[in-house]
Amino acid sequence: MLKYLIQITQDLFVPCVIAGLMYAYIRCTEKCGKMILNVGMAFTVLFSAVVAYYRQTTNKINIEQWNAYFIGISLVSLLVFYIFSLPFMQKMTKKAGGYITCISAAAVLFAVFAEFLPTVILYPWGFIQAGESIMSTDFILKSIGLIFGLIIMLIITLAVNRGAGASSGKTRSAVLKAVLFINAARQFGRLMSLLKLRVRSGFIKGPAAVTVSNITGTKFARAYTQFVSNKSAVFIYAVMAVMLIVPLTIWISSFKVNEPYDNPAQHRKIRAKWRDRRRWASAAAICCLLSVLNLTAVKAFSERKPEVKPVEECEIRDDSMYVSFEQVADGHLHRFAYTSENGVEIRFIVIKKPNSSAYGVGLDACEICGKAGYYERGDQVVCSRCDVVMNINTIGFKGGCNPIPIEYKVEKGNIIVPIAGLLEHEKEFK
Repeated sequence: MLKYLIQITQDLFVPCVIAGLMYAYIRCTEKCGKMILNVGMAFTVLFSAVVAYYRQTTNKINIEQWNAYFIGISLVSLLVFYIFSLPFMQKMTKKAGGYITCISAAAVLFAVFAEFLPTVILYPWGFIQAGESIMSTDFILKSIGLIFGLIIMLIITLAVNRGAGASSGKTRSAVLKAVLFINAARQFGRLMSLLKLRVRSGFIKGPAAVTVSNITGTKFARAYTQFVSNKSAVFIYAVMAVMLIVPLTIWISSFKVNEPYDNPAQHRKIRAKWRDRRRWASAAAICCLLSVLNLTAVKAFSERKPEVKPVEECEIRDDSMYVSFEQVADGHLHRFAYTSENGVEIRFIVIKKPNSSAYGVGLDACEICGKAGYYERGDQVVCSRCDVVMNINTIGFKGGCNPIPIEYKVEKGNIIVPIAGLLEHEKEFK
């Protein structure tokens, strides 16, 4: 649940703030703008759904390559938007300039959302792993986290939009352009990282590869891309700090209202208008606070390391490991290991299946999450990396996030695991 709540905040907070500010700016400056933005957002959602479908069903979508395209589109569109939103350009170009401003704004929103939205659309598919039922408690909790995160982002978008629409033109424009600049700074670092990967993979060749390597190989570029990669939350906090200027100015203005009125009814209407604005300003501030909690305290709680039982001793003879029934008869997860000549610890797990005399035996690793291993949470066996709950009755079977099956036999009150069979999986733990 918490994982997807945090992920939604990380992915969509900045795009939603940009959308709220952009809609307010265009609505207040360009008559035709809202329709253009609506068409652009509809296309963005449809396009993202198609990309998500092909990512899920084919291997034709290279995420890094597509994100590089989206970031490129965003940066170019942002430059056009900055130029044509300048006052002297608006006077020179008049109506044509207004259309260009709106179209470039729609392109910015398309690129900003297209970088993350396909991944968000695919989150529900990530819930159903290892045969997990849509009626299971785990699936429901994850869905609640996803939905709650989306609700917070929707409120953020509406609150920022209402607040920016009620702000002065200078405040609205300054906040929007500052947020766009912060996001562009993050995108530029991401673009350098993605281009570097494309060079290494051989997608970019010849003189272009040399140019990219020279640019991304400088000391500043390496330090900057590393900062963007490791400190991505800094950009979210920076956007949040700038965005909070909008509700702050609304709160201050609401206590200095001096709008003229002719009768008590008009006075009540003015007071109701500013009361509504204060509510939206408060909603924006509260959602920001929730987002900060998601990215700090909730994330720290979610990513806390689970308590993993230590490796247990067992008898080793005849080139096999002997685990007695008595040692694993309690129905809990037990972990054993053999250290190879190369110093690699090859771990396997054993658990007695509920209401059965059978045992689940497999590596403490899976084909999807590698050597992350498993831990016990109550009466559940859970993957340490993706938090998927295993069906204990399917441990020992191949597929999904299940432990990789290993060769073993049951004989005279012991589970016997050949060491040669373990060594075949040494690569899984390197």
